[in-house]
Amino acid sequence: MRDLPRLPIPPLKTTLARYVETVTPLLSKDELEETKKRVAKFLQYDGPMLDLQLMQLQRQSKTSWLEGFWDSMYLEWRDSVAIHMNPCFALQDDPTPERNGQVTRAASLVSATVWFIDSLRSQTFAPDRERGERLCMHQYSVLFGSTRIPQFARDRLVTQHNSRHIAVVSRDQYYWFNVYDEDGKPFEIEELERYLRFILNDARQTEEKSDSPLPPLGMLTTAPRDSWAQSYQNLLKDPRNREYMDKLTSALFLVCLDEHMPSNLEETGKILLHADGRNRWFDKSIQLIVCKNGKAGINMEHTAFDGHTTLRFAEDMFNYSVRMRCDSPSSWSAFDQTETTNPTPPLVNKLNFTITQDIRSDIDKATVEFNKLASACNTSILHFVTYSKSFLVKYKLSPDAFIQMAFQLTYYRLMGTVGSTYESAMTKKYYHGRTECMRSLVNEAMTFLKVFTDPSSTALDQIQALRVACTAHANKVRLAKNGDGVDRHLYGLFNLAKQQQKRLPGYRIPEIFEDVAYARMRYDVMSTSNCGGYALSSFGFGPVVPDGFGLGYILKDKCMHFHITNYEKEKTVRFQALLERSLMEMGELIKSGIPVRATLNDGSKKAKL
Repeated sequence: MRDLPRLPIPPLKTTLARYVETVTPLLSKDELEETKKRVAKFLQYDGPMLDLQLMQLQRQSKTSWLEGFWDSMYLEWRDSVAIHMNPCFALQDDPTPERNGQVTRAASLVSATVWFIDSLRSQTFAPDRERGERLCMHQYSVLFGSTRIPQFARDRLVTQHNSRHIAVVSRDQYYWFNVYDEDGKPFEIEELERYLRFILNDARQTEEKSDSPLPPLGMLTTAPRDSWAQSYQNLLKDPRNREYMDKLTSALFLVCLDEHMPSNLEETGKILLHADGRNRWFDKSIQLIVCKNGKAGINMEHTAFDGHTTLRFAEDMFNYSVRMRCDSPSSWSAFDQTETTNPTPPLVNKLNFTITQDIRSDIDKATVEFNKLASACNTSILHFVTYSKSFLVKYKLSPDAFIQMAFQLTYYRLMGTVGSTYESAMTKKYYHGRTECMRSLVNEAMTFLKVFTDPSSTALDQIQALRVACTAHANKVRLAKNGDGVDRHLYGLFNLAKQQQKRLPGYRIPEIFEDVAYARMRYDVMSTSNCGGYALSSFGFGPVVPDGFGLGYILKDKCMHFHITNYEKEKTVRFQALLERSLMEMGELIKSGIPVRATLNDGSKKAKL
């Protein structure tokens, strides 16, 4: 993959022109004029010098000029990674109900994941492509065996590329076992089921025999990073704990055997995104979560990889797990019965961490703080079937752009104003490519909102405005995927300016980065991402600002699925209801020519568009 092109740097003048265009909907007339002055000043003075430094970095970098800045953005994050950073996938149920018992399902997913890892290691894995173009495969090399290690100021990421074992947690008790025999052959699924069942029984019996509740050590991974770093240092003062932590850190992935039994997608989404923080290790790159009733999914610490990479894994894993069981029905018919006798399998090892009173106090504190965060994070699920991806394709509209316009209409109806919107655009066509930001609140989207809120507008007016906005959005997505976006270029220049400030006493950060426009652009009241396929029933993440929405969505041929998060219950519920209304009305407009009358939901004063 080294022959792939490197992430480009757009011409500075072009980026700045696009920046002004991007922030225009967010600013008053006076603010916009001030921003234009600061942009012109930057283009004349600091900008060219910083851009030359960025080009030099591009020439010197072995991977991507963005990679160092990107890693720092993630690893220097000091708040909890749970909810704030880690997204989740909910897997579809196994199509055969009898295979959805906890042990059966867990063993299937473990076996399928090991198969996936083997295909990576043996290089029999078909490379990713998009519209015929090869995509960078680097992220797969750090998908497994990776763990985020807490440290003061900046965490570090470690990867054990030759790992042969997995970790399992049940009732807050951690275990590990190899998934390969001495000859390097993966264990049969019956062996995996036996080990997993042993762990479930051992954890239950240990909990029942304990005089006091067992300390949920994994709660520490929900704490702010510097607090967790201090606890981590204290924990590793015990040599045995250090040995146990090495096993947990170097595991290929973590399997979480939960006692939860979610009855709907909303409950499942909450459990996979955060639950109560127990029975997890949020620093692990991949956590396979399997509930007592077989509902399953993935929580990921994705410092080193993005949703597209995990999606390929999820779909291949799901497909293999179903096909494997179909090929060998005898392997599941009698399993998932809890055994009364439970001889210790020789390859299962328990991680009996020594928990001091100080560590217990840290766990208690982390539990209290995370309970506040988890309780405040509301989740709402919208499963929309009236119109779908195939319907939009039939009417020659970009499904993704249509959804983004529905988000804009919904937010305006709810809040009476507009706000900065982030949509992730993949840049894996470049070597070590990650993502670029597509700003969905384009000027054409503002025109779309004006027309849709004009009582005198006709259906033809609205259809035209919608089509123009969707076309503009799709074009900007293409620019972002080609590395011609705004955010990453400016982010690189901003980081170079901060480095300059540290080296040169008296150097001032350019005014463009201290302007209200730059702050508003980066304050994402809607953080959105389209990531899904046949294997997923939901995809979600937390809001990125205190008053914002996290909007994960999946577009399928026969339905659309939305995972909505916000820190206010009423706003979450109302956003879902208004989104459903927007989708319905926009679909009716396209199908039947019925104009939309986009009144506000609460009668509050509208912002001038």
